[in-house]
Amino acid sequence: MSDSCLPSRLAGGLRRRLRRPRYADVASTLALALALGTGSAYAVQTVTAKDIQPGAVKTRHLAKGAVKPARIAKGAVRANKVADAAVRPRHLHPALRAQIATTDTAGPAGPVGPAGGFSGLEVRTMTSGSIAPDDDSNMIVSCPSDKVALAGGYDADPDIEVRTFAPAAGTGVWWSGAGDPTGWAVFVTNHAGSPQEVLATVTCVDAP
Repeated sequence: MSDSCLPSRLAGGLRRRLRRPRYADVASTLALALALGTGSAYAVQTVTAKDIQPGAVKTRHLAKGAVKPARIAKGAVRANKVADAAVRPRHLHPALRAQIATTDTAGPAGPVGPAGGFSGLEVRTMTSGSIAPDDDSNMIVSCPSDKVALAGGYDADPDIEVRTFAPAAGTGVWWSGAGDPTGWAVFVTNHAGSPQEVLATVTCVDAP
């Protein structure tokens, strides 16, 4: 139908209503259609792990139970990333708990220490001689000059009272604790009804 077949007023109105669309109108309509039709899918496809800055995702951003073992890379969690006492026996697989229960918990053997022990072991003795009833005998058994006293001993009747049994220094001086003892003191009293003898000993070793 041409404009010549219509009244002039109606033809003029149609020309005004059927104007040619502008570029801005077409562009905005296409943008809206794209946003509604493909916008969500486009966003999912383009946001990847590479688009997230390191440290941007914190523990508080993760839903409870969101991180499953299948989502953790092998070797990603090392001992330095686990807090002390964070892993309890109840967190372990039952088979692993059973294996630990039957495994010897003793640690590996430590390094061999320096050589120790004593050398130049020598036992020296002294006899008191005859001790009359109710008499005393004071003996100090000495080591050679190049040795020190390690231990002492005595052999006596049960009625012999041993008043002193201790390390000594020299032939008549008590060992004060300074340096090394050089002998052993055995002081006794005879409470038996007859004369008695006492044997005193000292065990000596090479001086350190």
